[in-house]
Amino acid sequence: MTPPSQPVRKVLRKKVAEEFTPFDVVITAINCTTDGADFVIGGAKFPDRKETLTIGTSVLVDAGSDGYLQLRLMGSSYSEADVLLTGVSIQAQLFGSIEIESQQTSFTPQDIARIQQGFKQVLDELKSNADVSAQQFAILKNQLDTAAQAANRLSRKDWVIYFLGILASVTISAGFSSDAAKALMHAVDHSVGQGAVFVIRLLGKI
Repeated sequence: MTPPSQPVRKVLRKKVAEEFTPFDVVITAINCTTDGADFVIGGAKFPDRKETLTIGTSVLVDAGSDGYLQLRLMGSSYSEADVLLTGVSIQAQLFGSIEIESQQTSFTPQDIARIQQGFKQVLDELKSNADVSAQQFAILKNQLDTAAQAANRLSRKDWVIYFLGILASVTISAGFSSDAAKALMHAVDHSVGQGAVFVIRLLGKI
């Protein structure tokens, strides 16, 4: 599999499947507009999935034993979609790409505001998800509130480790199904990882 530093960029014609080597992934733009596109993403080691992206946004794809892939929509028209496919670690995807001087520095007030906004987006996305019960939602909200408060006292490095622990533990303690856990990670990808875009290339440095 191509390392994270070697992304592959292609212009996909509408309704024409394209193979991305050496990722062993096939991507089809099934519908395109000037604002975004709908995709079917599949591979030999993971099932097909459908995703809708607007220009500039991305989604994390679990590629089975090959790790994770990030699909980003760079541009779109009514006949084609310009996409960038990159091999990434789950840690890098979750927390964006803002460089920091020290892993032990504290979050700025602006960072904390982005954390809170990112968590709000996570909850907004999961609130109407049929795979997440009201009780599970309440447990998750409580844990994310706790994580947001912890950002005021923990260093960036310690907070990232703490937050990853929350993501792992809440799916177990709240009894999340496989589909609910995937929905949670999808929401985190789209909000904390992308919408907030506030933190760090951190876990790769630990």
